[in-house]
Amino acid sequence: MMGTEADVTTPATDEVSRLAALRARLAAPMPDDRPWGWLGPLLVTAFGAWLRFDRLQVPRALIFDETYYAKDAWSILQHGVEWNYINPPNHPNLANTLILQGHTTGLFQSCSGAGCGEYVVQPEVGKLLIAAGEWLFGLNSLGWRFSSAVFGSLAILLMCRIARRMTRSTCSAASPGC
Repeated sequence: MMGTEADVTTPATDEVSRLAALRARLAAPMPDDRPWGWLGPLLVTAFGAWLRFDRLQVPRALIFDETYYAKDAWSILQHGVEWNYINPPNHPNLANTLILQGHTTGLFQSCSGAGCGEYVVQPEVGKLLIAAGEWLFGLNSLGWRFSSAVFGSLAILLMCRIARRMTRSTCSAASPGC
């Protein structure tokens, strides 16, 4: 028994229409509020940036991992690699003390051949971003915190836009109370 051409194409067309109906039910269209789709996340990002940049220099000290990241980033700016800092036995935090006093020279150990480089365990890209902030603002608390604040603020915008795509709701993406 041979089927006609109409018999062969009907099931395929029926399956395509069922898939189209299923897709329409499962995937809601993107909202039409295009200006608010950007304005809402930008307002949230601006607020987050203000929170990050307000009092960015406080405290004026090397805190937690900053003692490694900030010094290694400055070393990359000065030498191209992470370099050993001065570390006398009677004053192990001499480099930190000098940095907080505003000194940017005399921080590194003298090098005579191999063994001058620091033991590197921190991520390289993070130190390069910190180095960019130190290049702009110097070896101070603003310099080593600036890049983190910039990228943290951009992450807010990115998350809001991703949330809008995933939820297909501008309100959910730009407001935690929706």
